[in-house]
Amino acid sequence: MRRHVSRLSAALLSIALVVTPSSAFAGHGGPKVTLDRLDLGKVPLARSDEVFLRKTLAEEAKRADWGAGAAARIEYRFRLDELSVTEEPRVVRITCSASGFLPKGRRAKSHITFGGAPNERQALVHHVLEIVARGVVTRLSELERRRRAESEVSLIWLRNSELDADTLAPRAIAGFGLQRSARRRSRDHST
Repeated sequence: MRRHVSRLSAALLSIALVVTPSSAFAGHGGPKVTLDRLDLGKVPLARSDEVFLRKTLAEEAKRADWGAGAAARIEYRFRLDELSVTEEPRVVRITCSASGFLPKGRRAKSHITFGGAPNERQALVHHVLEIVARGVVTRLSELERRRRAESEVSLIWLRNSELDADTLAPRAIAGFGLQRSARRRSRDHST
């Protein structure tokens, strides 16, 4: 009886894993990404808009591929540079600019102008804030992925350079295709 129960539970678990979307597991294994500072000095926002922006930044940071494992900690800053709403008789035009910052001077900017119906003003403001936040966070994550890839390449290079000169020189020559051309020249001169 116990065998049947354990087989049945194993079968149900495997079905649940197949049916469950991969996005359910997306939060596991990613780095801890935190908003170090939200700078609204240039553009003061209403409290509800600030809460919406913080929530959006957290969601986008969780969704982005930072190129780091679960043990990594990444901090970034976000600054809202401009948010202007221009109302015309039949359209509301919203212009928004923002900047994001990572350590060591890496930065990203996003700018958008978006229009819509005047009766949907608040929804449009939130939509524009969401687009700008997604753009900045996505670009910051790309910069971080590139930095991590470059540091991995430099670590590999350092490991390889620790080899003695006798083993390193033939590898370097072979890598540039010089070894073959040297063999050809020696064959050409011997005939």
